[in-house]
Amino acid sequence: MPEIGGSVLTIGIYPNMEKTGITDVVCQVADYLIERGARVLLPQDFATACDRPMLAADRDIMMRQINLGITLGGDGTILHVARELAQAKIPVCGINMGNLGFLTAAELSELQPALDKLLTGDYLVEERMMLVATVLRQGETIFSATALNDVVMTNSASPRLIRLNVYVDEELIAGYPADGFILATSTGATGYSLSAGGPVVSPHVEAMILTPICPHTLYSRALVVSRQETVEVRPQSPEEIVALTIDGKSNFCMIFGDALKVTESPEKARLVRFNDKSYYQTLHRKLRRGEIDATS
Repeated sequence: MPEIGGSVLTIGIYPNMEKTGITDVVCQVADYLIERGARVLLPQDFATACDRPMLAADRDIMMRQINLGITLGGDGTILHVARELAQAKIPVCGINMGNLGFLTAAELSELQPALDKLLTGDYLVEERMMLVATVLRQGETIFSATALNDVVMTNSASPRLIRLNVYVDEELIAGYPADGFILATSTGATGYSLSAGGPVVSPHVEAMILTPICPHTLYSRALVVSRQETVEVRPQSPEEIVALTIDGKSNFCMIFGDALKVTESPEKARLVRFNDKSYYQTLHRKLRRGEIDATS
């Protein structure tokens, strides 16, 4: 019987119910783990949909009882669950049922060996820096959220330029006329920031990557700042409403006079990685699709 700290290993399964065939996969994973002595919990709505009511638990209860989370989906699923479980310091293992699945630990085709490694403790846990994004209006906090990947600012009304002033530790760095602006963690450096021309940054480097989206200037480049620094971004046009997106989900609209402050979160996300897959192997395999494979 798998144990952790002298107690039976309790695993929470977090599926993306929009994935094709997800019900069968959830049942397969739950049955496999239970047959090998683990205790399994499912969020109540998922347990009902998967016809496993005996495994149902409130998400708050799950957070207090599980030792490990498994996501069945793509990067969006693991982003959501990793943020949720970060406050309880619970590691998350992603099984990829999406497209890229850069943050996941294994593909669906590797499901059984991945579960065996989880049951025997044959894995590593990597801590990942997160960001806290806070919007201030007339000095009062009106919005706050945590991001594992990135905080993105765009024009909420149309695909027109927005004008933003960016400060680091209260010092003006630049004014950007651009389609938007990305504040990413090292984890999020391989996401939207990369597509906008930002650098790839090792997740072992705890930093913020500031990347303008299609800036209407000749010399704008991404900027990497330390985790200790505070970044502030202020919209500069009274006519523009700026949409704030946290880890790919639309969350808030800023107006002229608001200030976005982004700092390091005191909490860390914990992602499972298997010993046979390094970050750089994943980088090569996932982000060089379509190229000729290297032979040396």
